[in-house]
Amino acid sequence: DGASLSKLTAVFAWLDFAAVFILFVYLVRFRFYDIPKQIEDDDLQQVSVSDFAVLIEKLPARIPNQRDYERLLREHLESRMRAVQNAYGGDKKQPQVCDVTLVRDFKGRLDALQEQARLTQAIEVQKAYHNERQIAKLTNKKAKLDQKIEMQLPAEEELPVLRAFVILNRVADVESLLYDYRLANFSLFRCCQSRKRRFCGNGIRVTEAPQPTEVLWENQDVPWWSRLLRQICMLITFVVLLVISLISIYVITVLGKSQAGNQLSYIGSELCDPVVPETTGNETQYICYVNVAANWTKEYAVGQGGDILNCWCESMGYAALVEDPSLFNTCSSWLLELGKSMGIMTAASMVVVVINLVLQWVFIAMAKFERSLSNNDLNYSMMQKIFLAQTLNLGFVLFTVNTYGPRVLRDFLAVIPGVGNMLMRGPFSDINRGWYVVVGATILTN
Repeated sequence: DGASLSKLTAVFAWLDFAAVFILFVYLVRFRFYDIPKQIEDDDLQQVSVSDFAVLIEKLPARIPNQRDYERLLREHLESRMRAVQNAYGGDKKQPQVCDVTLVRDFKGRLDALQEQARLTQAIEVQKAYHNERQIAKLTNKKAKLDQKIEMQLPAEEELPVLRAFVILNRVADVESLLYDYRLANFSLFRCCQSRKRRFCGNGIRVTEAPQPTEVLWENQDVPWWSRLLRQICMLITFVVLLVISLISIYVITVLGKSQAGNQLSYIGSELCDPVVPETTGNETQYICYVNVAANWTKEYAVGQGGDILNCWCESMGYAALVEDPSLFNTCSSWLLELGKSMGIMTAASMVVVVINLVLQWVFIAMAKFERSLSNNDLNYSMMQKIFLAQTLNLGFVLFTVNTYGPRVLRDFLAVIPGVGNMLMRGPFSDINRGWYVVVGATILTN
């Protein structure tokens, strides 16, 4: 209706803000309301072993009567459930501990014992098929593993205790025990835990037990300090690998852009155009204004040649060049240069993809090395590392490569040897029309 574009800018800005705000509200609701509600509904509809089980941690490794550890723990938990029942009333049915499974310290042999059991099963399967070659191979492998785990250990009843899985008789007993130890999740409150709640003088922690299928049984005998050291080592390794990958991908992307040449176009507006490239010495770089080039004739562009011809070809658009054979022949050199630059950038992108794939495999191996106690912890560690690395490598690097930073920042980064002159010297000082076309579209496709 003839409205000025500058008057509509504020309207579009507020609409953009409203869209982002609505998306943010939806994500907050989805994270803190929809997901917990769905989990609660699933728990109400499905009954599993974990509904009747609790996990006891921070237990004393040894007690004076180590062989009676299971009985003493059972009696302690039943006494605490009776105390809660007497304090708050309700059902007078006596609480009962149905089963106590103690996780003992086998000095990291549970993993080897599980592998031993798997090899024994595999040998039996091969015997059924009379595959003598595979039987001999698996038998030799099992013999080496048997020698590895022949280390003398005390009787199982004498081994130190790490944690315990306890199955109760009722869901109400689980809730009462969790309520009684609700503050034990915090180290400070465990230090101040009352004597009645302590087991053999140790402040214990009671939490909901995971599903049996979620437990990584081969990692259960790994001490907490060993897992902590592994996590610290993997964190340091992760940071080092992430820094190396960031630098490598940044340099590859910048070199690819420099080899591909400048394919930017301008329309003559500072609010919409990329930054005019810096020149050194007597070197000058041609700036293609497509709104001006669109008014040129074919004869003029061909007569001038060089950058002027390339600019005119760019202003014509790809569709016109494909439909008109004469235009296609005229702009063949520009199309070849364009194909070359696209090939170089594609090759650089493939190198970045390969780096990210290698990092993904390495981070999965690192997460397994941490020896998590459950599949949830293992998957969380994997996804955390992979998400952070790919977000930085694919999004942050691409953003910084195309960002033209303030002069103070550029001068500060220039002192870095090797790559200093390549940092914060991209074509866009702001998020404008060209940024969405070059950077925004690439981030979305990645």
